Amino acid sequence: MRLLFLSPRFPYPVHKGDQLTVYRRLLAVHEKHEVTLLSFSDSMNPDGMEHIQSLCRGGVHLVRHGAYVPFFYGALKGIVSSLPLQVLLFQSKQFTQCLTELLRREHFDVVHFFMLRMVPYRKYVRNIPCVIDLVDSMSLNIERRIPFEHGIKKRVFQEELRRLIRYERFVGQMFSHMMLTSEKDERFFDADNITLIPSTVSVDEFYPRMEMHEAHRIVFSGNLSYAPNIHAVLWFLHNVYPVLLRKQAVFEFVIVGKNPSPQILKAIEGKRQVRVTGYVDSMNEALNQCGVAVAPMQSGSGMQGKILEAMACGLPVVVTSLGKGAIAATETEGLFVEDTAEGFAKRLILLMCDRDRLKLLGKQARGYIEQHHDTAKTNMVLEQIYQQAISYNDVHS
Repeated sequence: MRLLFLSPRFPYPVHKGDQLTVYRRLLAVHEKHEVTLLSFSDSMNPDGMEHIQSLCRGGVHLVRHGAYVPFFYGALKGIVSSLPLQVLLFQSKQFTQCLTELLRREHFDVVHFFMLRMVPYRKYVRNIPCVIDLVDSMSLNIERRIPFEHGIKKRVFQEELRRLIRYERFVGQMFSHMMLTSEKDERFFDADNITLIPSTVSVDEFYPRMEMHEAHRIVFSGNLSYAPNIHAVLWFLHNVYPVLLRKQAVFEFVIVGKNPSPQILKAIEGKRQVRVTGYVDSMNEALNQCGVAVAPMQSGSGMQGKILEAMACGLPVVVTSLGKGAIAATETEGLFVEDTAEGFAKRLILLMCDRDRLKLLGKQARGYIEQHHDTAKTNMVLEQIYQQAISYNDVHS
Protein backbone atom coordinates (compact mmCIF):
# COMPACT_ATOMS: atom_id res chain seq x y z
CA MET A 1 0.00 0.00 0.00
CA ARG A 2 1.26 3.50 -0.82
CA LEU A 3 0.61 6.02 1.97
CA LEU A 4 0.99 9.80 2.03
CA PHE A 5 1.56 11.30 5.50
CA LEU A 6 0.81 15.02 6.00
CA SER A 7 2.38 16.42 9.17
CA PRO A 8 2.58 19.93 10.70
CA ARG A 9 5.97 19.18 12.28
CA PHE A 10 8.97 17.10 11.27
CA PRO A 11 8.68 13.99 13.44
CA TYR A 12 12.25 13.40 14.60
CA PRO A 13 14.00 13.97 16.98
CA VAL A 14 10.87 13.76 19.11
CA HIS A 15 10.43 16.80 21.35
CA LYS A 16 6.63 17.23 21.32
CA GLY A 17 3.59 15.00 21.45
CA ASP A 18 2.45 15.63 17.87
CA GLN A 19 5.89 14.57 16.61
CA LEU A 20 5.70 11.39 18.67
CA THR A 21 2.39 10.40 17.09
CA VAL A 22 3.73 10.74 13.53
CA TYR A 23 6.93 8.92 14.45
CA ARG A 24 5.09 6.03 16.13
CA ARG A 25 2.80 5.65 13.09
CA LEU A 26 5.84 5.60 10.79
CA LEU A 27 7.43 2.86 12.88
CA ALA A 28 4.18 0.90 12.76
CA VAL A 29 3.70 0.89 8.98
CA HIS A 30 7.02 1.52 7.22
CA GLU A 31 8.06 -2.10 6.85
CA LYS A 32 4.82 -3.22 5.18
CA HIS A 33 3.92 -0.07 3.24
CA GLU A 34 5.64 2.59 1.14
CA VAL A 35 5.28 5.90 2.96
CA THR A 36 5.77 9.38 1.50
CA LEU A 37 6.06 12.19 4.07
CA LEU A 38 5.10 15.81 3.36
CA SER A 39 5.84 17.91 6.42
CA PHE A 40 6.41 21.42 7.65
CA SER A 41 9.84 21.89 9.21
CA ASP A 42 11.86 24.67 10.84
CA SER A 43 14.84 23.56 8.75
CA MET A 44 15.19 22.16 5.26
CA ASN A 45 17.85 19.73 6.53
CA PRO A 46 16.68 18.90 10.05
CA ASP A 47 18.43 16.63 12.53
CA GLY A 48 17.18 13.11 12.06
CA MET A 49 16.55 13.54 8.32
CA GLU A 50 18.51 10.42 7.41
CA HIS A 51 16.61 8.33 9.95
CA ILE A 52 13.18 9.50 8.73
CA GLN A 53 14.22 8.92 5.12
CA SER A 54 14.98 5.31 6.04
CA LEU A 55 11.34 4.95 7.14
CA CYS A 56 9.86 6.67 4.08
CA ARG A 57 10.57 4.67 0.92
CA GLY A 58 8.34 7.07 -1.04
CA GLY A 59 10.48 10.06 -0.07
CA VAL A 60 10.46 13.00 2.35
CA HIS A 61 9.30 16.46 1.23
CA LEU A 62 9.71 19.49 3.50
CA VAL A 63 8.16 22.96 3.51
CA ARG A 64 9.83 25.66 5.60
CA HIS A 65 7.74 26.92 8.52
CA GLY A 66 9.48 29.78 10.33
CA ALA A 67 8.45 31.01 13.74
CA TYR A 68 7.39 34.59 13.04
CA VAL A 69 6.06 35.06 9.51
CA PRO A 70 3.32 32.39 9.87
CA PHE A 71 2.32 33.86 13.25
CA PHE A 72 1.78 37.39 11.95
CA TYR A 73 0.19 36.09 8.75
CA GLY A 74 -2.16 33.91 10.78
CA ALA A 75 -2.97 36.71 13.21
CA LEU A 76 -3.86 39.09 10.37
CA LYS A 77 -6.02 36.48 8.67
CA GLY A 78 -7.67 35.77 12.01
CA ILE A 79 -9.22 39.23 11.94
CA VAL A 80 -11.30 38.38 8.88
CA SER A 81 -11.41 34.57 9.09
CA SER A 82 -13.50 32.37 11.37
CA LEU A 83 -10.90 29.58 11.33
CA PRO A 84 -8.99 28.75 14.54
CA LEU A 85 -5.57 30.39 14.82
CA GLN A 86 -4.13 26.86 15.20
CA VAL A 87 -5.23 26.23 11.62
CA LEU A 88 -4.42 29.62 10.12
CA LEU A 89 -0.79 29.43 11.27
CA PHE A 90 -0.26 26.46 8.97
CA GLN A 91 -1.87 27.85 5.80
CA SER A 92 0.82 27.77 3.13
CA LYS A 93 0.79 28.23 -0.65
CA GLN A 94 4.07 26.32 -0.88
CA PHE A 95 2.65 23.37 1.06
CA THR A 96 -0.43 23.39 -1.17
CA GLN A 97 1.71 23.42 -4.31
CA CYS A 98 3.87 20.57 -3.05
CA LEU A 99 0.81 18.52 -2.11
CA THR A 100 -0.97 19.04 -5.42
CA GLU A 101 2.21 18.18 -7.33
CA LEU A 102 2.64 14.95 -5.36
CA LEU A 103 -0.99 14.02 -5.98
CA ARG A 104 -0.63 14.75 -9.69
CA ARG A 105 2.59 12.80 -10.07
CA GLU A 106 2.11 9.84 -7.72
CA HIS A 107 -0.57 7.29 -6.88
CA PHE A 108 -1.55 6.91 -3.21
CA ASP A 109 -3.93 4.40 -1.66
CA VAL A 110 -4.55 6.44 1.53
CA VAL A 111 -3.67 9.95 2.69
CA HIS A 112 -3.02 10.08 6.45
CA PHE A 113 -3.50 13.58 7.95
CA PHE A 114 -2.02 14.48 11.35
CA MET A 115 -3.54 17.09 13.67
CA LEU A 116 -6.23 19.70 13.14
CA ARG A 117 -3.71 22.03 11.47
CA MET A 118 -3.69 19.88 8.32
CA VAL A 119 -7.48 19.79 7.81
CA PRO A 120 -7.66 22.64 5.22
CA TYR A 121 -5.51 20.58 2.85
CA ARG A 122 -8.23 17.93 2.71
CA LYS A 123 -9.99 19.84 -0.08
CA TYR A 124 -7.05 19.26 -2.42
CA VAL A 125 -7.27 15.46 -2.13
CA ARG A 126 -9.90 13.97 -4.42
CA ASN A 127 -10.91 10.35 -4.95
CA ILE A 128 -8.37 9.04 -2.42
CA PRO A 129 -9.38 7.73 1.04
CA CYS A 130 -8.36 10.17 3.79
CA VAL A 131 -7.97 9.49 7.51
CA ILE A 132 -7.01 11.92 10.27
CA ASP A 133 -5.02 11.39 13.45
CA LEU A 134 -6.15 14.08 15.90
CA VAL A 135 -4.76 12.40 19.04
CA ASP A 136 -6.87 14.65 21.26
CA SER A 137 -9.33 17.53 21.11
CA MET A 138 -7.75 20.98 20.85
CA SER A 139 -11.00 22.38 22.26
CA LEU A 140 -10.55 20.37 25.45
CA ASN A 141 -6.88 21.34 25.63
CA ILE A 142 -7.62 25.08 25.30
CA GLU A 143 -10.62 24.85 27.62
CA ARG A 144 -8.38 23.53 30.39
CA ARG A 145 -5.69 26.17 29.76
CA ILE A 146 -7.96 29.23 29.93
CA PRO A 147 -8.12 29.36 33.78
CA PHE A 148 -4.33 29.79 33.82
CA GLU A 149 -4.28 32.75 31.43
CA HIS A 150 -4.85 36.45 32.15
CA GLY A 151 -5.63 39.70 30.35
CA ILE A 152 -5.60 39.86 26.58
CA LYS A 153 -4.07 36.39 26.30
CA LYS A 154 -7.04 34.94 28.11
CA ARG A 155 -9.45 36.70 25.74
CA VAL A 156 -7.52 35.35 22.75
CA PHE A 157 -7.77 31.83 24.16
CA GLN A 158 -11.50 32.26 24.77
CA GLU A 159 -12.01 33.32 21.15
CA GLU A 160 -9.82 30.44 19.96
CA LEU A 161 -11.93 28.01 22.01
CA ARG A 162 -15.11 29.34 20.42
CA ARG A 163 -13.66 28.77 16.94
CA LEU A 164 -12.23 25.37 17.78
CA ILE A 165 -15.51 24.04 19.14
CA ARG A 166 -17.28 25.00 15.94
CA TYR A 167 -14.48 23.71 13.70
CA GLU A 168 -13.90 20.37 15.43
CA ARG A 169 -17.59 19.55 15.46
CA PHE A 170 -17.66 18.76 11.75
CA VAL A 171 -14.12 17.51 11.07
CA GLY A 172 -15.21 13.88 11.11
CA GLN A 173 -17.53 14.45 8.17
CA MET A 174 -14.54 15.32 5.97
CA PHE A 175 -12.65 12.06 6.51
CA SER A 176 -13.26 8.36 6.09
CA HIS A 177 -11.91 7.74 9.57
CA MET A 178 -10.73 9.66 12.63
CA MET A 179 -8.33 8.59 15.39
CA LEU A 180 -8.34 9.83 19.00
CA THR A 181 -6.72 8.57 22.20
CA SER A 182 -9.53 8.80 24.77
CA GLU A 183 -13.29 8.92 25.21
CA LYS A 184 -13.13 12.34 26.91
CA ASP A 185 -12.14 13.91 23.59
CA GLU A 186 -14.98 12.30 21.61
CA ARG A 187 -17.66 14.68 22.86
CA PHE A 188 -16.20 17.51 20.79
CA PHE A 189 -16.76 15.69 17.49
CA ASP A 190 -20.02 14.97 15.71
CA ALA A 191 -18.89 11.74 14.07
CA ASP A 192 -19.47 7.99 14.19
CA ASN A 193 -16.23 7.07 12.40
CA ILE A 194 -13.91 7.43 15.41
CA THR A 195 -11.42 4.80 16.52
CA LEU A 196 -9.73 5.19 19.89
CA ILE A 197 -6.04 4.28 19.72
CA PRO A 198 -4.40 4.67 23.14
CA SER A 199 -1.00 6.34 23.23
CA THR A 200 1.83 3.87 22.99
CA VAL A 201 5.48 3.57 24.00
CA SER A 202 8.26 1.50 22.50
CA VAL A 203 9.14 -1.13 25.09
CA ASP A 204 12.48 -1.59 23.35
CA GLU A 205 13.31 2.12 23.69
CA PHE A 206 12.01 2.52 27.25
CA TYR A 207 12.91 -0.36 29.58
CA PRO A 208 13.79 -0.84 33.26
CA ARG A 209 17.31 -0.74 34.62
CA MET A 210 16.44 -1.44 38.23
CA GLU A 211 20.07 -1.36 39.41
CA MET A 212 20.14 2.38 38.56
CA HIS A 213 16.93 3.35 40.40
CA GLU A 214 17.29 5.82 43.27
CA ALA A 215 14.25 5.54 45.55
CA HIS A 216 14.48 9.10 46.90
CA ARG A 217 14.59 10.75 43.48
CA ILE A 218 11.30 12.06 42.03
CA VAL A 219 11.14 12.86 38.32
CA PHE A 220 8.92 14.96 36.07
CA SER A 221 9.64 14.68 32.34
CA GLY A 222 8.37 16.51 29.28
CA ASN A 223 8.73 19.53 27.04
CA LEU A 224 9.23 22.30 29.62
CA SER A 225 8.04 25.10 27.35
CA TYR A 226 4.62 23.43 26.87
CA ALA A 227 1.99 25.23 28.96
CA PRO A 228 0.35 22.15 30.60
CA ASN A 229 3.80 20.90 31.67
CA ILE A 230 4.65 24.32 33.08
CA HIS A 231 1.35 24.36 35.02
CA ALA A 232 2.07 20.88 36.40
CA VAL A 233 5.62 21.68 37.54
CA LEU A 234 4.60 24.97 39.15
CA TRP A 235 1.73 23.27 41.00
CA PHE A 236 4.15 20.71 42.40
CA LEU A 237 6.74 23.33 43.40
CA HIS A 238 4.21 25.68 44.99
CA ASN A 239 2.06 23.06 46.71
CA VAL A 240 3.66 19.62 47.09
CA TYR A 241 7.29 20.66 47.64
CA PRO A 242 6.52 22.65 50.84
CA VAL A 243 4.61 19.67 52.28
CA LEU A 244 7.56 17.36 51.60
CA LEU A 245 9.84 19.82 53.40
CA ARG A 246 7.46 20.14 56.32
CA LYS A 247 7.34 16.35 56.70
CA GLN A 248 11.17 16.27 56.57
CA ALA A 249 11.19 13.90 53.61
CA VAL A 250 14.50 12.87 52.09
CA PHE A 251 14.05 13.54 48.38
CA GLU A 252 15.31 15.20 45.23
CA PHE A 253 12.93 16.53 42.58
CA VAL A 254 14.43 16.26 39.08
CA ILE A 255 12.76 18.14 36.22
CA VAL A 256 13.83 16.65 32.88
CA GLY A 257 13.06 18.14 29.48
CA LYS A 258 13.87 20.58 26.73
CA ASN A 259 13.57 24.38 26.97
CA PRO A 260 12.77 25.03 30.66
CA SER A 261 10.45 28.03 30.81
CA PRO A 262 11.41 31.21 32.70
CA GLN A 263 8.52 30.51 35.12
CA ILE A 264 10.03 27.16 36.07
CA LEU A 265 13.57 28.53 36.39
CA LYS A 266 12.34 31.34 38.64
CA ALA A 267 10.24 28.96 40.76
CA ILE A 268 13.19 26.68 41.59
CA GLU A 269 15.37 29.51 42.90
CA GLY A 270 16.44 28.75 46.47
CA LYS A 271 15.04 25.20 46.40
CA ARG A 272 18.04 22.98 47.16
CA GLN A 273 16.20 19.70 46.59
CA VAL A 274 15.21 20.62 43.00
CA ARG A 275 17.29 20.16 39.87
CA VAL A 276 16.47 21.01 36.25
CA THR A 277 18.45 19.00 33.72
CA GLY A 278 17.15 20.57 30.50
CA TYR A 279 17.51 18.42 27.39
CA VAL A 280 18.96 14.93 27.89
CA ASP A 281 20.39 12.60 25.25
CA SER A 282 18.56 9.59 26.69
CA MET A 283 15.19 9.95 28.41
CA ASN A 284 15.32 6.25 29.22
CA GLU A 285 18.53 6.72 31.19
CA ALA A 286 17.23 9.86 32.92
CA LEU A 287 14.08 8.06 34.06
CA ASN A 288 16.00 5.01 35.24
CA GLN A 289 18.11 7.18 37.55
CA CYS A 290 14.97 7.96 39.58
CA GLY A 291 12.65 5.99 41.84
CA VAL A 292 9.20 7.44 41.25
CA ALA A 293 7.68 9.70 38.60
CA VAL A 294 5.01 12.38 38.89
CA ALA A 295 2.52 13.89 36.45
CA PRO A 296 0.49 16.41 38.47
CA MET A 297 -1.29 17.78 35.39
CA GLN A 298 -3.57 20.78 35.93
CA SER A 299 -4.38 21.37 32.24
CA GLY A 300 -3.98 19.69 28.87
CA SER A 301 -5.75 16.76 27.23
CA GLY A 302 -5.12 13.40 25.60
CA MET A 303 -3.07 10.59 27.14
CA GLN A 304 0.18 11.59 28.83
CA GLY A 305 3.13 9.88 27.14
CA LYS A 306 5.37 10.81 30.07
CA ILE A 307 3.37 8.47 32.32
CA LEU A 308 3.67 5.56 29.90
CA GLU A 309 7.41 6.11 29.44
CA ALA A 310 8.03 6.16 33.20
CA MET A 311 5.96 3.01 33.76
CA ALA A 312 7.80 1.28 30.90
CA CYS A 313 11.03 2.06 32.79
CA GLY A 314 9.65 0.38 35.90
CA LEU A 315 8.73 3.51 37.84
CA PRO A 316 5.52 3.89 39.83
CA VAL A 317 3.81 7.17 38.93
CA VAL A 318 1.77 9.55 41.08
CA VAL A 319 -0.68 11.62 39.03
CA THR A 320 -3.68 13.88 39.32
CA SER A 321 -7.06 12.73 37.99
CA LEU A 322 -6.59 14.96 34.97
CA GLY A 323 -3.15 13.49 34.34
CA LYS A 324 -4.38 9.89 34.58
CA GLY A 325 -6.92 10.55 31.86
CA ALA A 326 -7.85 7.34 30.04
CA ILE A 327 -4.93 5.25 31.35
CA ALA A 328 -6.62 2.23 32.93
CA ALA A 329 -3.76 1.15 35.22
CA THR A 330 -4.54 0.78 38.93
CA GLU A 331 -2.49 1.14 42.10
CA THR A 332 -1.47 -2.52 41.92
CA GLU A 333 0.02 -1.65 38.51
CA GLY A 334 1.95 1.31 39.84
CA LEU A 335 -0.35 4.24 39.05
CA PHE A 336 -1.59 6.36 41.97
CA VAL A 337 -4.07 9.24 41.77
CA GLU A 338 -3.84 12.14 44.25
CA ASP A 339 -5.51 15.51 43.71
CA THR A 340 -4.47 17.34 46.88
CA ALA A 341 -0.98 18.53 47.74
CA GLU A 342 -1.13 16.77 51.11
CA GLY A 343 -2.22 13.49 49.55
CA PHE A 344 0.37 13.80 46.77
CA ALA A 345 3.22 14.34 49.24
CA LYS A 346 2.06 11.57 51.56
CA ARG A 347 1.87 9.09 48.68
CA LEU A 348 5.39 9.99 47.52
CA ILE A 349 6.82 9.55 51.01
CA LEU A 350 5.17 6.13 51.41
CA LEU A 351 6.62 4.99 48.08
CA MET A 352 10.11 6.37 48.62
CA CYS A 353 10.40 4.74 52.05
CA ASP A 354 9.69 1.20 50.80
CA ARG A 355 12.33 0.08 48.28
CA ASP A 356 10.97 -3.48 48.03
CA ARG A 357 7.49 -2.21 47.21
CA LEU A 358 8.91 0.24 44.68
CA LYS A 359 10.64 -2.62 42.89
CA LEU A 360 7.50 -4.79 42.86
CA LEU A 361 5.31 -1.92 41.63
CA GLY A 362 7.89 -1.12 38.97
CA LYS A 363 7.70 -4.65 37.59
CA GLN A 364 3.92 -4.51 37.55
CA ALA A 365 3.95 -1.10 35.84
CA ARG A 366 6.24 -2.50 33.16
CA GLY A 367 3.92 -5.48 32.70
CA TYR A 368 0.92 -3.19 32.27
CA ILE A 369 2.68 -1.23 29.51
CA GLU A 370 3.75 -4.38 27.70
CA GLN A 371 0.18 -5.66 27.75
CA HIS A 372 -1.74 -2.48 26.91
CA HIS A 373 0.49 0.25 25.42
CA ASP A 374 3.26 -1.39 23.43
CA THR A 375 3.66 0.41 20.09
CA ALA A 376 3.59 -2.91 18.24
CA LYS A 377 -0.06 -3.38 19.25
CA THR A 378 -1.23 -0.49 17.06
CA ASN A 379 -0.06 -2.05 13.81
CA MET A 380 -3.12 -4.24 13.32
CA VAL A 381 -5.48 -1.39 14.22
CA LEU A 382 -3.92 0.89 11.59
CA GLU A 383 -4.22 -1.84 8.96
CA GLN A 384 -7.92 -2.17 9.73
CA ILE A 385 -8.45 1.60 9.55
CA TYR A 386 -6.74 1.86 6.17
CA GLN A 387 -8.78 -1.02 4.77
CA GLN A 388 -12.03 0.47 6.12
CA ALA A 389 -11.13 3.84 4.58
CA ILE A 390 -10.56 2.22 1.18
CA SER A 391 -13.85 0.32 1.42
CA TYR A 392 -15.69 3.49 2.50
CA ASN A 393 -14.22 5.40 -0.42
CA ASP A 394 -15.20 2.66 -2.89
CA VAL A 395 -18.81 2.75 -1.68
CA HIS A 396 -19.14 6.54 -1.67
CA SER A 397 -17.16 7.37 -4.80
